[in-house]
Amino acid sequence: MRAAFCLLTIVMLCSPMFSASAEEMAPQVEEVGPLIVMGGYNVTESHTNSILLHSSNNSILAEDYTATWCENCVAAEHALDEVAESYNVTQFHFHPEIDGQDPFGTAEGDDWWERRYGDRLAPTIIFHGKSKHIGSAAKIKNTLVEDYSISTDTQYSYGEGELEYSWAPQNGGGVVHWNLTPTTDGGGLFPEHSGYTHQFHAFMIEESAYFPEGTNGMENYTNIVSQISFLGNSDSGQSTISVPTAYDGNDMQIFLVLELIPPTSDGVSLVDQKDESQVILYSSIGVGSGVILVLGVILFLRKGSAELDTEIMSAPVNEPTAAVLPAGAEERTAQQLAYEKQMVDSGWDPVQARQYADQQFTNKAS
Repeated sequence: MRAAFCLLTIVMLCSPMFSASAEEMAPQVEEVGPLIVMGGYNVTESHTNSILLHSSNNSILAEDYTATWCENCVAAEHALDEVAESYNVTQFHFHPEIDGQDPFGTAEGDDWWERRYGDRLAPTIIFHGKSKHIGSAAKIKNTLVEDYSISTDTQYSYGEGELEYSWAPQNGGGVVHWNLTPTTDGGGLFPEHSGYTHQFHAFMIEESAYFPEGTNGMENYTNIVSQISFLGNSDSGQSTISVPTAYDGNDMQIFLVLELIPPTSDGVSLVDQKDESQVILYSSIGVGSGVILVLGVILFLRKGSAELDTEIMSAPVNEPTAAVLPAGAEERTAQQLAYEKQMVDSGWDPVQARQYADQQFTNKAS
């Protein structure tokens, strides 16, 4: 007990010395650029909208990878809804396309997610296209709401420009027009993103759909990504695009998304290909926690206390740090095992993780 008390005292003394910013605490996705979103009007109505890129009043994009069978996703989405009550948040919910249990997925949605963020694990929520939260348990603070609030508080410099877009429905589809112009002389549109390029996308989002067959008990699923249309990289242009059929109702909405793209290296796209668990671990621990961890290890070694060791090993944790895979796992591929382990580490039940991994790799192989 004395060793544990000493460690607690060190933590309390050291914590005020290291106050990490929101951006330092939030788990950042490397090698992709931030996203700017605007719109949200019904596709049956003509409309025009404009924003200033540097305005703090612009909507924060929250991308959620979810599924109608994912019970862990319910807690994550309830926390996201709670955060959205205090922040100007636009939600895009991505569902798996190759899935006999979920009717809402699209191939372009899966492609978008894999290109930018890698593995598709439900639940995963990403803010600004940069801050990534995997699983249904808090990793930075005490609650998911606190974790998500850190990311929504993170400020990114989007440059100095005005973005306009308009939509005119016609013949079951419509024409979208966009225009991006600088608001200051010199320095370009994105002076703090030297070498970055950018491109535009139109997202069709179904506001709400009723699906009582979903096994996670939600029944009403919201903000569903139904279609993504690539518009190009010109600062001004227009495109005629189709409107997908809504699952139910007449509540399809259109959003314009501006994607910033980091420079390439040796012709290889800098899409995120790193082990996200390492990125999250490094970003979440921060400098102060790292020092505390080192001090704790030193204290343990000097004291040689079996009592402290027992207390640390028995202390509750938010999520498991190692996956115990089901029997027979050794017969499956290394890639499939790694995929399943990452799901278990993010809070999945091991049996459900194995079933979903089997389904994903069987579908990919067929």
